[in-house]
Amino acid sequence: MNAHVQPTTLPAAGRRALRLLPSGDAWRRVIDPAVLCLMLALLWERAVDMFGIKPYLLPPLSKVLESLWANRAALVL
Repeated sequence: MNAHVQPTTLPAAGRRALRLLPSGDAWRRVIDPAVLCLMLALLWERAVDMFGIKPYLLPPLSKVLESLWANRAALVL
């Protein structure tokens, strides 16, 4: 029994749907900056702790985000 499958082409709607999906390069344009921002945020948090930087000179990122969240109503126009 020969189970040879003939390749088929997608209907036009299927081809249009595939074009709408982001390619690998499109994901890299989003993921790479996000990973960089995450790494910088972790470095900031750890550097303040490791080097003993005074909080009034450079507060830890967690305190900055906490303050932004606590004062979000005043910060929104």
